[in-house]
Amino acid sequence: MQKTINLKLATLIAGLGFAMSVAMPAMAYDGLEIEIDIYEDGALVDVSYEEDGEEVEEQYEYDVTDEDEIYALLAEDLDMTVEDVEDYVESVEEEDGTVEEAKDAAEEEEEEAMGDAEDGIDDAEDAIEEAEEYIADLDEDDDEDLIDELEEMVETAKGYLEDAEEAFEDEEYEDAEEFAKQAEDKAKAVYEEDEDDSEEGSDDEDEEEDEDEDDDRGHGNDADKCDEDNPGKSKWCDKKEDFRNKLSDRFKNFGKSADREELNAQLRELMQLLIQLLQNKALLGR
Repeated sequence: MQKTINLKLATLIAGLGFAMSVAMPAMAYDGLEIEIDIYEDGALVDVSYEEDGEEVEEQYEYDVTDEDEIYALLAEDLDMTVEDVEDYVESVEEEDGTVEEAKDAAEEEEEEAMGDAEDGIDDAEDAIEEAEEYIADLDEDDDEDLIDELEEMVETAKGYLEDAEEAFEDEEYEDAEEFAKQAEDKAKAVYEEDEDDSEEGSDDEDEEEDEDEDDDRGHGNDADKCDEDNPGKSKWCDKKEDFRNKLSDRFKNFGKSADREELNAQLRELMQLLIQLLQNKALLGR
């Protein structure tokens, strides 16, 4: 009796093992998506899935146009059953032209995207360099807090630039262009507003200089401070407020995006600010 039970148990385990081995290929692709485009002379199949937390994209080319034959060939390449392949198909599109024409068009599009990404990275690098030069020309005795804020903005821009360069290396050119644009915008925010203020106030600067000097004195307060009855160095007071408003607008939507890359960029920016706060706290505690 015991021998019979052991034999049945062994058979059951072997059967389960076989069933699991058959099912494993379909389960091996995490987040599998399949898109099929059928052309006049064949088909292109785009397959994407996640592996070790990274997205993998592959393309298969077949010289058949029958949908059932495409499923069969794809099932063989993916080591899946035809039924499983059908479950993961997101779309099947009938396209004009030939497979070769489609591949050429895709290659041209990728080259254009790569060029746009390269230009965006170059523009971001130029903007960061100009921002650093602008900060270097500021008088450190005028407003150390403002300079710290500007330097933090430059560091954030550099973080976006690093993301752009990494995306470019991974051939994610659209992401690279987007990160580069964020880097450029962040760097330009350091100096463009001051340029706009200078242009608007250049015509009246000479006429208002004496009046501003009197107003800056307030009611005997320190002319270098900002408070309700003493404008102080009004240019820097207004600018500090503008930058605080910009920072507030920047962070109000943090954590709301569903895009993982955007969330990673936001987290990186917050970590940089946290490090800066801890460094300042350490300095004040000495």
